[in-house]
Amino acid sequence: MPTFVSANAAGGIPGSSRTLSFTVSGGTDRLLAIFATQTGALESITGATYNGIAMTANAQAVVGGIRNYRLFHLAAPTTGTHDAVVTYAGSCTPVFLIAEWTGVHQTVPVSNVINADNAANQFLLSWPGSSSAGYLAAMATTGGGSEDFVAWTSPASELLHQKTNIDGAIGAITVAGETSISVSVTGTTTGTCRGTAFNINSPGTVAPKALILRMMMERNNA
Repeated sequence: MPTFVSANAAGGIPGSSRTLSFTVSGGTDRLLAIFATQTGALESITGATYNGIAMTANAQAVVGGIRNYRLFHLAAPTTGTHDAVVTYAGSCTPVFLIAEWTGVHQTVPVSNVINADNAANQFLLSWPGSSSAGYLAAMATTGGGSEDFVAWTSPASELLHQKTNIDGAIGAITVAGETSISVSVTGTTTGTCRGTAFNINSPGTVAPKALILRMMMERNNA
């Protein structure tokens, strides 16, 4: 079963990249995930690395032509303290959350990724999860100057990390044993809330078909 280890957040410095020093534990079957977005100018999120190693990117979403956000993940990240770097196509104000789990499938660590956003002060993630994986993570930000979380609600969930900085609050939750779930995040004022939800797969829970589809996708994207 995946186990949440730690998380941190970065933001508030304009530029075309943002760097945050982050410590990965010495646990087994590790997974590192980054949820990246930005404020200010609309710029594509072009990549993320940890200790100089490129992280796998999931599909990029655009919020009403004014915000991008994207999930990145890396299996078996290097242990110890190293730099996590998120890069953008041009200058903006980067914002990202980074989190680590252990006890994760190392070939297909992440599946069933969905994104959600809302131009008001709340969004809803309806997660069509897999009962075979049975473990959900959600990462989100309110992302606008005065925004903050006033509520993060979900059945049988636990808010494991929350950090507020100049670019708003960012949080991560993990939920075990759910096959469908909704996550609601509310900001203090009207602004763009956005987030992502995904299965974190345990070792031995991914069917051979999923492995084949993953290999085909990686080959097509090469």
